[in-house]
Amino acid sequence: MINYGTRLLVDRADYRSTQVGLSNAPNTDNLKDGEAILEVNKFAYTSNNTTYAVVGDLVGYWKFFPVPEEGHGIIPCWGFATVTASKCEGVVEGSTFYGYYPMGSHLVVTPGKISPRGFTDVVEHRQPLPVIYNQYIETTNDPLYSKEMEEFLSIFRPLFTTSFLIHDQFSQNEFYNSKQIILTSASSKTALGLASCLKNESVRTIGLTSARNVEMVKTTGYYDEVYDYDHINDVKSLTSSYVDFAGNHNMQLALQKHLGAELQYVCKVGVVHWEDQKGQEPLPKEGKFFFAPTYAAQRIKELGFQEFGLRLSKKFGSFVTDAKEWINIKNHEGGQALSELHLKMTDGDIDAKDGHIVNF
Repeated sequence: MINYGTRLLVDRADYRSTQVGLSNAPNTDNLKDGEAILEVNKFAYTSNNTTYAVVGDLVGYWKFFPVPEEGHGIIPCWGFATVTASKCEGVVEGSTFYGYYPMGSHLVVTPGKISPRGFTDVVEHRQPLPVIYNQYIETTNDPLYSKEMEEFLSIFRPLFTTSFLIHDQFSQNEFYNSKQIILTSASSKTALGLASCLKNESVRTIGLTSARNVEMVKTTGYYDEVYDYDHINDVKSLTSSYVDFAGNHNMQLALQKHLGAELQYVCKVGVVHWEDQKGQEPLPKEGKFFFAPTYAAQRIKELGFQEFGLRLSKKFGSFVTDAKEWINIKNHEGGQALSELHLKMTDGDIDAKDGHIVNF
């Protein structure tokens, strides 16, 4: 059964165009054996979700929660949901799960690989997709969970996991022999997470951000130096690599020309400036796209799940403790509020200090 209740539909040809699809909650009478209905309690909306839309066709993000409305899709998100009905042994009504949800009020799942820790949604259309997105963690057996941490986990957990993995890749490759690592869109939460991981490394960490966010980025204490995009040429011309969270072609071109032969490696992660991905002049170094699920699977296989989890949890706990000092949690209720937030996100009209939580 596919029924997301009230949901935000996005025009896949124009990300700014949305409509709120109103629908009743999934009917328990239509629930099949082996299925369960989850009611979404809350989820985070970050620039990461904008990236899901921009690369949705390339990577497959639109495929997780298919809709019948032609040319439209539902952006995935991370948050918490509670089981309201279950015909699946081992998935108990009233239990709450952290995981990957549609921007909607409900999700019908087909739980498999059930354990005290959680389950994997084995519904047919999700099987070709990365398994890390199909796993749901039962909160009572989640070492990171507490009720008061739900907002922070919704906002930071998926983003920081990416931060942690990028840091791990750079560390495994001896930082590509760089003396400094430059992070674009330095105020984004994934960039801040990566900067926190780099803080105690010998390599210098440089942040590039918009002029309005320079002071906020400096106050985190994660970066050795912070510059706005109009002062790229003030970045020291040292042996460098950069991690691009912005997707702005002209900015990258300026940075690459400035660094010249000193540029060792380009890691492409997110797309904040989705409307400015391409330019007239090709980049001298196109870089490599970092796909977190693939790298995570590789490292879990090498380290073992427990060791991987311990390393991640240690760094995540430290980062969240810091983040509580500078983040403002803002709550948005209902489909119309979500639609307005989506427009601000796609336009980049947001304050870097804010963390956005949505519920229906």
